[in-house]
Amino acid sequence: MDFDKMIDRSGTNSIKWDRFKNKKALPLWVADMDFKSPQEVIDVLEKRVQHGIFGYTSIPEQYYKSIQKWYLNRQSWAIDMDDIIFTPGVVTAISAGIQAFTKTGDEVIIQPPVYFPFKKTILNNGRQLLKNELIKNKTGYSIDFDDLEKKAQRKSAKLLILCSPHNPIGRVWRKEELFRMGQICEENNVKVISDEIHGDLIFDGHKQVPYASINKEMADHSMICTAPSKTFNMAGLDNSNIIISNNLMKTDYINILEKNDLMRPNLLGLEGTLAAYENGEKWLQEVMDYIQENYKYLRDYCAKHLPRIKVNEPEGTYLVWLDFSEYNLTDKALENKLMEDAKVILNQGYVFGSSGSGYVRLNLASPRQMIEEALERIKKSFS
Repeated sequence: MDFDKMIDRSGTNSIKWDRFKNKKALPLWVADMDFKSPQEVIDVLEKRVQHGIFGYTSIPEQYYKSIQKWYLNRQSWAIDMDDIIFTPGVVTAISAGIQAFTKTGDEVIIQPPVYFPFKKTILNNGRQLLKNELIKNKTGYSIDFDDLEKKAQRKSAKLLILCSPHNPIGRVWRKEELFRMGQICEENNVKVISDEIHGDLIFDGHKQVPYASINKEMADHSMICTAPSKTFNMAGLDNSNIIISNNLMKTDYINILEKNDLMRPNLLGLEGTLAAYENGEKWLQEVMDYIQENYKYLRDYCAKHLPRIKVNEPEGTYLVWLDFSEYNLTDKALENKLMEDAKVILNQGYVFGSSGSGYVRLNLASPRQMIEEALERIKKSFS
């Protein structure tokens, strides 16, 4: 793939490119890539479109087998076919999980600064937010296990939503970290929803460990959210796959999906997912090599030209967490300066929680010239 190629996405109803009125601003915010999906996916979808009939569709057995093979080969995780549940998106799946595993008024734990739809989904379902803030140190972020234990011991705490790898900070949690988390949750009867949508996007030297793969006890109190959407840039195909091995949890969860009619698959999503998992691995390796080079370019550029911006080193995802706090700007002032003066659209850190104040999230999954241009604009604006 030629990842340097600029593809015009304007006028395609792209949220990333068409939402803002300032068409001169470079969008490096929402988490989708500015790269074409694997050619193998495109070819399969084109063939299916040429067939010309898009009726109600069932899920073939080969679809489930492709998921099993993918996770066994890449993450050493053996999944029972009966434990795979189709849903039309991870946020939708998490909302259904909150409804299935908690009651109105229960508390749900999150670990800010974290993917902001978690908070919205919890509150929209009438549950209470319980924050286990991550600890910021010189080398990055870690889990505050003492605080997590205190929060998990609360009688009304029933669920933890884990982001693994973590968005926006890019941590790939170690096995021992996940194991300790699992012990705390199991001892306090707190179920876990692990959002592993970025689990294939891992930097060299790191390894994704699925939460449920560690031991039977952790699998037995958890629900794992997977999808091809971030991995292969297929978010618009509305396809995710949820893994639940506990039969009681699985029954409760499927009941919620059925009540809300959320188990009907998207025809093109099925075709695209099958093609991606069967033939997309080479493309994934190439795109991750490119993204890692984009990160190195950004890191070196900031060190040389924008030293007041502190770059949090990602271990996974294609997102990078940038600390602008040395500029002593309010969140709104920082947002306006980037948008109106530098003309670069980034996700503002405060939306990920109060501990994200002074930070921004930048999407690295774009042609290098876009990263270069964005940094030049920021340099000019912040000099």
